[in-house]
Amino acid sequence: MFKQIEALVGTIGAFAWGPPMLIFLVGTGFYLTITLRGVQFRKLWYSLWLALVKRKEETAEPGDITHFQALMTALYHRHCPDGFNRHGDPGRHQKHR
Repeated sequence: MFKQIEALVGTIGAFAWGPPMLIFLVGTGFYLTITLRGVQFRKLWYSLWLALVKRKEETAEPGDITHFQALMTALYHRHCPDGFNRHGDPGRHQKHR
């Protein structure tokens, strides 16, 4: 019984993650591009400039971080939320021997 259920789920999964998912993703991309009037293309250079160009802000204080550093920190903690604890020790992501 379990093998039949597993085979059925595998067949449905293979179908769903095949052409239907590709059509859905590409269709959604076209829909959003048209609806938002190509914002991902119109604002690309500005967004790259904001993320990558180091600029001096008027109220720069010691210890401030750049936009790029904030982005990298957010992405790191999105993927490794327990990377280091408050003592600087590696968290659960380190393999223990």
